[in-house]
Amino acid sequence: MSKKIFLSIVLSIALLINSKAQEMPFYKSYFFNNFLLNPAFCGLEEYTPIVLIDRHQWLGDEYAPATQLFTISGKLKKEGYAISIFNDKAGSFSTQSMQLSYSHHIILGKKKHFKRKTGKIIRERPELALGVTLAAYRLNFDQLGITTADFDPAISGKMETSNFPDANFGIYYQKKGGFVSLSAQQLIASKINLYNRDEENNRLQRQFFLLFGKEFNVDKLLNVEPSMMIKTNESKQFELNINLKFIYLRNYWLAITYSRDANNLLDQNHLMKIYAGLQIFDSFHIAYAYNHMFNSLQNNTLGTHEFMLRYNLFEEKKGRY
Repeated sequence: MSKKIFLSIVLSIALLINSKAQEMPFYKSYFFNNFLLNPAFCGLEEYTPIVLIDRHQWLGDEYAPATQLFTISGKLKKEGYAISIFNDKAGSFSTQSMQLSYSHHIILGKKKHFKRKTGKIIRERPELALGVTLAAYRLNFDQLGITTADFDPAISGKMETSNFPDANFGIYYQKKGGFVSLSAQQLIASKINLYNRDEENNRLQRQFFLLFGKEFNVDKLLNVEPSMMIKTNESKQFELNINLKFIYLRNYWLAITYSRDANNLLDQNHLMKIYAGLQIFDSFHIAYAYNHMFNSLQNNTLGTHEFMLRYNLFEEKKGRY
């Protein structure tokens, strides 16, 4: 087997097959689109965000993962909705997904919302939201052109495809700028008959996420929002994200994230992420993120880069960012 083909398979498996389970990678873009982590988030805005995300991991490697994501979400009275279309390619593997999310919001108090001097609207009264996502996945393993010196039963020499459903569920609570989110993904835990013929060890593993934080008004121009995300799964592996976000007026924001992954996937257990975003004109926003890995792999790549383009449909001219 040639070196390029070997690297393609290794990088593909490293991304898509984690020990005895699999997980879908697009939740990592939750900072740009939080209902990817928890469907209860959809419908929180008073407008309709339309978002495009383009993510390139380990840039500079021919077989590095690349992800594209399109989402649209909105609100109808106390109901929220979202549609997500996802494409990911890593070496010989590719994944496509379409997801439909729904949320129901329950107001628990009588106090009205208030507006901070930065222009952001903060919900004074407590609010509870429940959300669910139904998803359809298509996972492909392109073996065309892959040849081995010795017979390998895992390599069929053709395109293999696996289609399967899934579902996510989430709960969200907020009050006076503080929030807590609890969600579960890949609840169906579908078995995937692809590459690894041992279906019991080749299935989507249930993932669990706890996200909490609070926004503080530093002065009339600046808000600061610290938050933390804890992820675990059925194998009791943990990932920790510590976030600090700065919001200036309603047009600019900067965030720093420290991530610790206990899975030791390709020794990527320490990451630093930097996000920056701005409103370039009414309702139109752009953002960029860079991930830096603290390991030997960083020396062989140009890091991970992510771009976001968002248009807020039906947004009021004031009081939004």
